[in-house]
Amino acid sequence: MKKNNSPPATNLHVHTPYSFSFFASIPSLVEKAAEEKIVALGINDFYTTEGYDEFTEECLRKNIYPVYGLEVIAVNLEDKKNGILWNDPNNPGRIYLCGKGLLYPQERNDWVVSIINRIKDCSQKRMKKMVEKVSDFFARKSINIPLNYEQIKDSTPSGWVRERHIAREIYASISENKEEKAKLCQLLGIEETAGSIAEQLRGKLLKFGGVAYVEEDNDAFLSPEEARQVFLNSGGIPVYPVLSDGAPVLTDKEKSPNRLSKELKKMGYWMAEFIPPRNSSKVLKKYVKALREEEIVVTCGTEHNSLKGGLLTPLPKGMQYMDEELTEIFWEGCCIVAAHQYLRKVGEEGFVDQEGKRTAKSLSELREIGEFEINSFLAEK
Repeated sequence: MKKNNSPPATNLHVHTPYSFSFFASIPSLVEKAAEEKIVALGINDFYTTEGYDEFTEECLRKNIYPVYGLEVIAVNLEDKKNGILWNDPNNPGRIYLCGKGLLYPQERNDWVVSIINRIKDCSQKRMKKMVEKVSDFFARKSINIPLNYEQIKDSTPSGWVRERHIAREIYASISENKEEKAKLCQLLGIEETAGSIAEQLRGKLLKFGGVAYVEEDNDAFLSPEEARQVFLNSGGIPVYPVLSDGAPVLTDKEKSPNRLSKELKKMGYWMAEFIPPRNSSKVLKKYVKALREEEIVVTCGTEHNSLKGGLLTPLPKGMQYMDEELTEIFWEGCCIVAAHQYLRKVGEEGFVDQEGKRTAKSLSELREIGEFEINSFLAEK
């Protein structure tokens, strides 16, 4: 169990309703973090920073240090062609990537805006087609479940519809109609006792192989280098979220922490992130320690971008506590992000410079700055 002088819990990767979240609102998310005594919380929505203002207000109100992040999906076309997997176990070439310690308030960058608008336009055309295909499927099977893209869009804070929004809307409709629910579950082979029905609906209808699946256009994704530049132009640190044993089989690029560290450095990534609830304690410790020994800084989070829920305190799969050594490494990572966030805000270089290269500042120096920044913030409230 934790010692009295152990570093506090941090969570630098949570989603809000501005992308998709287990939590119905940002206040409910921050309230839960406060209940669990999390001292630093990181907003990490897909393609948007719209939630920053509300997130900041709530963190100030609950005395939690706010960390600003962003998540995007990139595709390495060569790896896609060759069937190489990164941190998406089902889609070759696809890479989930994050930025941490972004500037707040965000300064408008026309290039970043144009990139995000391009992706939003492509993705929303696809979502609209998928809604139409689901509706056609329901009509053919005489399933009386109304579905309208514009209504789903209006229910999202940012107007950015994702697969999970469609699945949630279908689930909400069948929850109110037992007859249609039974008919649809039987038709799709969904077991009501086998986990989230909404996630099963998403898999059966919208994911690859589903009856309403629509192939994604390459323009709906960034290249890995574009993603990196989006983070850097937003003042942040490029971060790679590690899947490791979050999938049944380790992916090509993550088969060993040694290989992964080489790949990350080749890409210009000096920070990695884990979602402990999807990892076993043994594998988590193996990868975190190995990456840290290669001077790749490590942070952690929980995502909460599904209806599954669970603790906001990042704990390994099936565990009720975090290993002391890992707690220390994750705290260090949080402090380094906080230092970068603070230094960039006052016009100085932080963990990486504007080109993504490591600065001359040592990790111990950055940790000290970040720890002071977090503690000062908490003491003022």
